[in-house]
Amino acid sequence: MGGTVGVESTLGLGSTFWFTALLQHATADDHVYSVEGEGVDLLPRLSSMHGRARILLVDDMPLNREVVADMLTEGGVTVDMAEDGSQAVVLVQAQHFDLILMDMQMPVMDGPSASRKIRTIPGYENVPIIALTANAFAEDRQVCLDAGMNDFLTKPIQPNVLYATLLKWLGQSRQTANGPPAAQEAALATVPEEQSGALAAIGFEAFPEIDPEKIAVFQKKPSRYIAYFKIFSTQFGDAVSRFRQTLGDDDRDEARRIVHSLRGSSGQLGMSGLQAQAKTLEELVQSGATLADMDEAILALSTRLDRVLAAIETLPKQVG
Repeated sequence: MGGTVGVESTLGLGSTFWFTALLQHATADDHVYSVEGEGVDLLPRLSSMHGRARILLVDDMPLNREVVADMLTEGGVTVDMAEDGSQAVVLVQAQHFDLILMDMQMPVMDGPSASRKIRTIPGYENVPIIALTANAFAEDRQVCLDAGMNDFLTKPIQPNVLYATLLKWLGQSRQTANGPPAAQEAALATVPEEQSGALAAIGFEAFPEIDPEKIAVFQKKPSRYIAYFKIFSTQFGDAVSRFRQTLGDDDRDEARRIVHSLRGSSGQLGMSGLQAQAKTLEELVQSGATLADMDEAILALSTRLDRVLAAIETLPKQVG
């Protein structure tokens, strides 16, 4: 950022840390898409400005695709989905998309590899490609940029952050630099009061692992939330046994992928404790730990997951 950083320290008195950075002035349009302000709902704006946009969502996890696709269709956009980068490349060769949401880690072909191929396809030189990643480290950002991606979203995906990102990049690729017409400004609305009783009536307050602060997005659609958990149960019911088997077969890449997927999906559903435990196990795999070294972490993950799976069985099949 063209700046400097330093520290001034005096023994027994303390330290002063400082930095300088070169920043650009924010434009009016930058403010429009800010998600820092509480109570601002960007969904009406997305629907009004880009309701006819066609977006390709690429993710190998069925649960993640379902959740993010729901967020997108609420904004009126058309969503096509691919399970890996190879499928994504085939789809973009057959039709035009206004924006691509690309998971970073997938089997067959990962996100960076697919993005590099897509950039060589005529008409896709400048189509925005947004990375979906569980990591927000500087090196991960650089991998995105080097592959020709424009931006990234950190999982679990939050609706307003997703909408702000879409408004930013669809606006750059499909709108003039002058911003939205005044008539469309009226589409901005405040978020309606959450119907907090909806999920409470189902019993989610007593559901294991749920972080109440992470599930506000699902308050208005408890039936869909239940459906997501059914998908989660199907997808990860045997996750621990598959993890042990693949690690026993010395397939560390697949073992890491299993817990990485569990980490992302549990986080998307607001299960912060399970997400953190899966992350711990993923890091152990990456560090080269043996199966014996991971026994304690595997047991902790299995215990948490079993509680969740048992609770899912008690959820009603539908609401209302």
